[in-house]
Amino acid sequence: MKYKSIIIKSLIFCVTSFLVLYAAVMVCIITGGFRDNEAFCTKYIAPINAFKNLNGVYPESLDLLKKPGYSPRYDVNDCHYKVEGAHFLISVSHGIMGLAIYSSEWGEWVHD
Repeated sequence: MKYKSIIIKSLIFCVTSFLVLYAAVMVCIITGGFRDNEAFCTKYIAPINAFKNLNGVYPESLDLLKKPGYSPRYDVNDCHYKVEGAHFLISVSHGIMGLAIYSSEWGEWVHD
C-alpha cells in the first residue's frame, strides 16, 4: 500500500510538471516567444545614419539596408520605421502592451 501511494504521488508530480511545461511551450509558440525588438531595431540606427551621410536623405524603407546579424527570428517589419522631414522614427512593441519609440531628433528610446 505504501508503494502505491508513492507511485500515485510520483505520477501526479510528473503529469503536473508536464502540463506546466506544455503550457509554457504553447505560450512561447503562440506569442512567438519573447523578442527584444528594441535591441534588434537599435542595430538599424547606425546604418540609417550612415545612409543619410552618404546620400543626404534617410532611406525610405529599412529594406534598403542590410539586416543586422542579430537573430533569424527577428524581421525588419518588427521595426515600424517612418521618415518625418529631417528626422526618423522607429516604433516597436515593448513588453505585453507597451510601446517604445526612437526618434533621431531625441537620440534615445522613449517608453510608454
